[in-house]
Amino acid sequence: MMTSSPLSPSRRRARFWLQVKQAGVNIQKYVPGLQTQKIQLNEYFSIIHPQITFNIFSIRKFINSQFVLKTRREMVPAAWQSQPTLKLQGQMIWMDSMQCMVYLYSPKLHSLQELEECNMHLSDIALHDTTRDLILLNQQQLAEMELSNQLERKKEELRVLSKYLAIEKKKTETLLYAMLPKHVANQLKEGKKVAAGEFKSCPILFSDVVTFTTICAACEPIQIVNMMNSMYSKVDRLTNMHAVYKVRTCAVLGVSQCAHAG
Repeated sequence: MMTSSPLSPSRRRARFWLQVKQAGVNIQKYVPGLQTQKIQLNEYFSIIHPQITFNIFSIRKFINSQFVLKTRREMVPAAWQSQPTLKLQGQMIWMDSMQCMVYLYSPKLHSLQELEECNMHLSDIALHDTTRDLILLNQQQLAEMELSNQLERKKEELRVLSKYLAIEKKKTETLLYAMLPKHVANQLKEGKKVAAGEFKSCPILFSDVVTFTTICAACEPIQIVNMMNSMYSKVDRLTNMHAVYKVRTCAVLGVSQCAHAG
C-alpha cells in the first residue's frame, strides 16, 4: 500500500503530481528511494494502465479502473537493474477527508519464475491476496503441461522405434524366407520347434569349428591364426566360385558360418 497526496500550492504549477506520504515495508525493500521524504510518485513509477497523465486529476477521472504501475529501471538499486522491472496492479482510492490517494496493489506476477526474477518470495505477498493462489495455480498448470509434453515426446519416440522395428523385422523375414524352405521359416517365425527332415533341394550350409575353445587352449596363437586363415580362404574361394551369399558370425564358444546359394 502507498499513500500519496497532491503537492502543496507553491509546488503544483497546475500539474498536481503525487507526493509519497507513506509506503509499505516490502515495497521499500525493492524501491529504497520511497523512504526519502517529499518525493514524487512519478519519479519512481510510470503508469502503464490506464494510459493517462500521471497526476491527481487524471487518476480521479479513472478512479474505477485498475491501475498498473511499473518501476523506473534507473531508480532501482544497481544490482537489480539487469532484472525485469517490478509491476504493480491495484486500485486507487481517494480519501477526501485526508486529501490523499491510497494505492492498494499486488505484484503483477504469474509464475514462480517471475517471482524469482524479481527477487521476491511468496511471503512478500499478503496472505489474503489472490496473487498467491494465481501463482501456485499457474505453476501447477505449467508442471502438467511439461508432463504432457514429455508424454508426447515419448510417444513420438516410441512411434519412430516401432517403425524402425517393423522395418528390421521385415528384413529379417525376407532373409529367413530366402534361405529356408517356406514351412520351416513359418515354424521359426511362430517360435515353434522345427523337426529334422530331409529336403531334395536345400542349398544352405551351416558350419562351425568344433571344439574351437579347446583348440585355442592347446595351440599357439600364431597356429590358430594360420589355421583360420587357411580354412576361411578355402571357404571364401568355394563360395565365390558358386556365387553363394555368405553370412559369418563369431559365436561365444566358436566360429560359425551360414552359407546359402544365391
